[in-house]
Amino acid sequence: MASHDPADAVIREASHLQREGQLPQALAAWRRAIAVSPGRFELWSALGACAMRAGAAEEGLAAFRRAVELEPMLSGTWFNLGNALNALGASEEAADAFERSLERDAAMLPARINLGDLRLKQGRAADALGHFELVLKADPAAPRGHYNVGVALLELGRNAEAAAAFGRALERDPKDLEAHNNRCIALMRGGQHAEALAAAERYLGVSPGNRKPLAYQAAALIELGRRDEARVLLDFERLVLRQRLAAPAGYATIEALDDALAAAVLAHPTLEYEPADKATRGGWQTGELMGATHGGQGPFAALERALRSAVEAQIERLRVTLPAHPFTSHLPASWQLASWAVVLAAQGHQGPHFHPDGYLSGVYYVRLPAVVKAGAGDAGCIEFGRTADHIGGTREPLIEVVRPEEGLLLLFPSYLYHRTLPFTGDERRICIAFDVLPDG
Repeated sequence: MASHDPADAVIREASHLQREGQLPQALAAWRRAIAVSPGRFELWSALGACAMRAGAAEEGLAAFRRAVELEPMLSGTWFNLGNALNALGASEEAADAFERSLERDAAMLPARINLGDLRLKQGRAADALGHFELVLKADPAAPRGHYNVGVALLELGRNAEAAAAFGRALERDPKDLEAHNNRCIALMRGGQHAEALAAAERYLGVSPGNRKPLAYQAAALIELGRRDEARVLLDFERLVLRQRLAAPAGYATIEALDDALAAAVLAHPTLEYEPADKATRGGWQTGELMGATHGGQGPFAALERALRSAVEAQIERLRVTLPAHPFTSHLPASWQLASWAVVLAAQGHQGPHFHPDGYLSGVYYVRLPAVVKAGAGDAGCIEFGRTADHIGGTREPLIEVVRPEEGLLLLFPSYLYHRTLPFTGDERRICIAFDVLPDG
C-alpha cells in the first residue's frame, strides 16, 4: 500500500488557494504544510514563491534560504534565492546565488540572464557581455538575447557592434521600441549620423506619437549640417511658451503663491539631495507634488489648476498654429500631470536631458537668487538645444537661452534637450517642473 505524507492534503489546499489568487490564505496553508513536513525543500520553495507574490519579501527570502540549506545541489533553489535577494536590493549576494545556480547547471539560462543584468547594473559590462553571449550561443532565439548583447556593447563603447546587435533584435521584433531607441543612440555615438537619422525615422514610423526619435532626428540633422531642417524640430520661438501666471484664487498676488510654494517645497518630505537617477547636481529634488493635493487645497493644488489651464491653451494653440508639425500632430486628447520641485544651491545645475515620457514639459519659477535676477551673463538660466554628452556630437548646436523670472511659466515639447546653467551666491533657486503625460 502506498504511503502518503500527511502534508499532502494541505499542499493541495495551498496550491489551489494560490492558483485562485488567495495569497494570504495560501501562505497560511504552506506554513501548515511545512509544520507537518519541515524537511521537504520543495515546500520551502513553494512558500518562498507565494510570499514573494504576496509582497512578503522577507519571509520569501527566509524560505528560499531554508530551501537551499535542505537542497544545496539543485540549481533551481539557488536561482530562486538569487531572485529574492535581487528583489531586496542585495545585488552582490544575488549574483553569488546565480553563480552557484550556474555551477550546478550551466544550462540554467534564466540564471545567466539575471546574472548578466546584475553585472550591467554593477558597472561590469564586460562580464555582462560574456554571459549574454553565452545565452545566445546556447539559444540563438532567446528572447531579448541580441538586445541584451547590444546593451552591454553600448556600455563598453563598442558602438558599431551595439548598433548591429540592436539591428538583429529588430529583425526578430520590428516593434521593439527599446531596441529602436538604443540603436539610435549607438549610431549617434559612433558618428553614423545618416544611419542614425534613418533609424530615428524608422523608430517614429513604428511609434508615431513617440517623442524620443524627434530628439534624435534633430541631433542627427545638426551633425549632418542640415540646420534648416533641424530648426523645424527646434523651433524655439513657436514651440516654447513663456507666460507669467496670474494670481490664482485664494492668493492676493502671485508673490503670495510663490511664498507658500517655497515653504511647502522646502518642507516636503521627499526632498532629496542629488537623487541618483536624476539630472540634478548640487541641489535637491522632490518626488511627486500634485498626486495628493489635499482635497484641492494648498499652494500645490492652486498651482496645478493654473498649470492645467495653461497646458490646455497651449495644446490648442499648437494644434491651430502648427497642425502638420511631427510633434503637434500627435498631442494627446487626454492627459495628466507629473510634477516635482528642484532646489539648487550655488553651482547647482542640471545637465542636458529631455523628458522621454512626456508630451509637453514645463517649469514654473518660484525663487531666484539675486545674481540670476540681475542678469549677469547666463547664470541660472535654462538653455535649450544642447544634446546630452552620452549622445555625442561635434557640430555647434542650435541654442536658445531663457532667463528665469519669479512667476514665469515655460512650456515646451518634452523632446527638447535642455539644461540649467550654474550660478554663484548663497541663495537658493527653486522651481517646480512637470510633465504632461498621456492618459493610460
